[in-house]
Amino acid sequence: MISIFVSVLNAQTIRWADENPNLLLKPNEVFVRNENKIQILSKHQNGEQCFVSTWDDSLRVLDFNNLRFNKEKPMRMLHAIEHPITNQTFFLLTHFENESKSHQFYLLEFDDKGKIVGDLNLIFSIQAEKKASFTLNMSYSPNKSNIALVIHKVENSNRTSLEDFHSYIALLDSNMKIKFKKKYTMPNLASKVEYVYHWLSDNGTMLYYYKLDKKGTFAFSSGPEFINKFLIVNNQGQTINELAIEEPETFFTDFKVYPSENNFLIGGFYSNEDKRSSLQGISIFEIGLQEGKIVNSRSISFNSNFYQRVTGSQNASKNELKGISNTYKIVDFKISAEGNAIFVAEKFDRQIEYINQNPIGFYGFGMRDIDYTYVYSWGDILTFSVSLQNEILWTNLYRKKQILESQNWISSYDFYNRNYLADILPVSIYTKLVGNELNVIFNDAKNNYENQMSEDSTSKFKVMALRDFRDSRTYLYNINLSNGDEVIEAFFEDAYKLGYVIFPKLSKRIDANQLIIYGKNAKSERIGLIQF
Repeated sequence: MISIFVSVLNAQTIRWADENPNLLLKPNEVFVRNENKIQILSKHQNGEQCFVSTWDDSLRVLDFNNLRFNKEKPMRMLHAIEHPITNQTFFLLTHFENESKSHQFYLLEFDDKGKIVGDLNLIFSIQAEKKASFTLNMSYSPNKSNIALVIHKVENSNRTSLEDFHSYIALLDSNMKIKFKKKYTMPNLASKVEYVYHWLSDNGTMLYYYKLDKKGTFAFSSGPEFINKFLIVNNQGQTINELAIEEPETFFTDFKVYPSENNFLIGGFYSNEDKRSSLQGISIFEIGLQEGKIVNSRSISFNSNFYQRVTGSQNASKNELKGISNTYKIVDFKISAEGNAIFVAEKFDRQIEYINQNPIGFYGFGMRDIDYTYVYSWGDILTFSVSLQNEILWTNLYRKKQILESQNWISSYDFYNRNYLADILPVSIYTKLVGNELNVIFNDAKNNYENQMSEDSTSKFKVMALRDFRDSRTYLYNINLSNGDEVIEAFFEDAYKLGYVIFPKLSKRIDANQLIIYGKNAKSERIGLIQF
């Protein structure tokens, strides 16, 4: 395989919007309007205001509206929705009704100038205390004909009991009309789950996922004491089937779901039960929409070329015995035009550092206060392709490492499946398939990039740990899906010169050749437009 690295001289440049202190520019949503207009929605922190700005393709402001949702009764904006076929756009608003003690959720239409053009459309009214909080999950079907809005009540604890656990489902058609809405009750299980997510098919069938602990205690362990559970629910909220993905000698450590036209495709790493600290291969299976059963399943063991590229070792037998680190998390899983499975993974690790402080007793003996810090690291980017003949066609690895110390616990699954902390930490990578090319945008230390470019093979394994995100440089990693050839650019070099740190996960591609990006420094925030 030939790797091609592009120098800084060929790096892409950004067309920056003019600095305007009156515009809040962190993009919650970006919509493409008629006549090459770009509409950017920026939500105020409390959600009671939304800034809607309209720009031309030179990033000059055409219109600006500051919408307040608390004129008649206090409302907060949760999200904004655009139907990709009709370009209808709606706010999703929430309001607590004191008399009925209920949380109400509404859709409210707005136009290409950011002005409200319709009336409030009630979706849900959920009985709960005023301080109750909810999460919204939204998904499109592959053909964009259906949109699912699913609301869950958030418990105070990270561990959520499935007893009396409810999902509030609304299915919208291509005209943004509600096909049905329903309160769906999960099966009554005396256990705990870490998270619940869903995906939507063309006919409105949904796939729910949750991680279940076998012993019914907690779901945060990393071994075979937990199993992956899938619920297949039809377009009326009725359960078609319930699957427990568990094999006698293997367990899945991480996966992604790709809704296809007729099935749900699921791709995930697996480990052998006696080697839980490593990954031995990738599994791809399909769940049919009619009966909700697995209709096709295949497992692909990592081969010697894969191990050699990832570990750098020439000893194939040692590599296969050891496997690779099970800290790799799947960031993206897609199917190419040829039917090959494309995986993008990142090495994510979380450790706890314990510190003994303030000894109580004589000469330091006795009770001590124990403090601890979570140490997070975002590492190597691993990409590979699997053919329909179960061959690993190519494997690429970019080595990097970013470290954050925090008192807060971060779920790895939440981090990679929601925009969790995306507006705080510039470490979440952005991925997109465009034609026959995979685009990956990420931040890294300059030294790591230069080591990747070096002709000295030993320098490629020297990885600098980046602890100060203000020193982040942004890079564009392009991969040819046919042969795996790589192109790495020192992307957005002018952003660093201007003192801006780019937040990759907040990027919004407005067409095949243009991307809206967001950056900020200690004093200001700014948006820019990149032309590929």
